[in-house]
Amino acid sequence: MGRTHGPYRLVAFDFDGTLANSFPLVLDLLDVVALEYGFMPIEHDDLERLRGMEPRALMRHLGVPMWKAPQIMARMHRLMAERIHEVRLFEGVAEALHALHARGVALAIVTSNAPDNVRSVLGDPLWSLFAHAECGSSLFGKHRRLRGLLRRAGVEPTDAIYVGDELRDVEAARAVRLPFAAVAWGYADTRTLEAASPEHLLREPAEIATL
Repeated sequence: MGRTHGPYRLVAFDFDGTLANSFPLVLDLLDVVALEYGFMPIEHDDLERLRGMEPRALMRHLGVPMWKAPQIMARMHRLMAERIHEVRLFEGVAEALHALHARGVALAIVTSNAPDNVRSVLGDPLWSLFAHAECGSSLFGKHRRLRGLLRRAGVEPTDAIYVGDELRDVEAARAVRLPFAAVAWGYADTRTLEAASPEHLLREPAEIATL
């Protein structure tokens, strides 16, 4: 892991599990949505094993058909909006974002979450630091949002990096030849992320500023 040339001009972030600690709320909402859509709820005792699963394998395990995924995600976002006040940024995230911005690094968000949810958690002062926001991507459609972001920002993939906490984030970055920084405090098991050979592995939020 690591890079051999200069600093990144653009740092793009996933939101849930990367900037915001929304995982406890997501688990609660999944129980509600599982009843509504008839798939298997997540057994919390089995959570560590599930965190190591590739996303499509997890969906098969829970009995979620791919064609239902967009409906389920939209429902999750609506439910989350009703309880968004429960979600907080990880400690150290705000300071790290300010540090990057102060050094002239362009910031972006690329997330499947809804823009109103993201803005509510960040608050207007932090939201204003982001030059680009690509919100509401499909479950496996982040690579298209990342490609569009690079085009609009006028930045080559080698001069940008995507920061995330899930295997599907790694897949999205790899699809557009974008370096990837995995965070150790999010959803996916750290060993699973390490096995995907990210360019960086960030152990705590303060390390975001080193990008």
